[in-house]
Amino acid sequence: WLFNCEKAGFCCVNRVSGNVKLINKISEQFPLKFDHLKLRKELDKEYIKIVKKNLVPVISEEILVGYPYFGARNIVTNAENIHKLYPNGKIFLIIRNQIDLIVSHYIKYVMGGGIRSLKSFINDSRRGYFFAFDKDSLDYYDQYKLYTDIFGKKNLLILPYEKFCSDPKRFLKK
Repeated sequence: WLFNCEKAGFCCVNRVSGNVKLINKISEQFPLKFDHLKLRKELDKEYIKIVKKNLVPVISEEILVGYPYFGARNIVTNAENIHKLYPNGKIFLIIRNQIDLIVSHYIKYVMGGGIRSLKSFINDSRRGYFFAFDKDSLDYYDQYKLYTDIFGKKNLLILPYEKFCSDPKRFLKK
């Protein structure tokens, strides 16, 4: 929602056309069928509309750092796909206090019909498999390393969500 705020100077590519599926193609396509040139053409059509409004085009979707209920197993493929689309892209990761994030994921899990206790959810015996939350997905150093290895340190900015909550104007200036 932050990056779809024209007052802040941003606009999400996937929300201009209302076509969230554009971004889902980065994370949901079978890796051997990912056609970055075709998707780039589709995204560029939306970018042009955004740039004409003097806004910064952004690709923003929480699942791009890995779908939490599948143990974030697609994070590497997503990062590689983004790099294929935008090899000189700038990456902005918003991280969140891990305890708060676990609670948020658990609430979504329960609201989606999940029945396990919080303790069972966190310590899933299926850890390491799909269809299970994996605590390792909350290791922000691993995410930092992945994105700096692919995009370079100068193209990565990481800020905590809590800073946005406490001082949104300062957060946005960064």
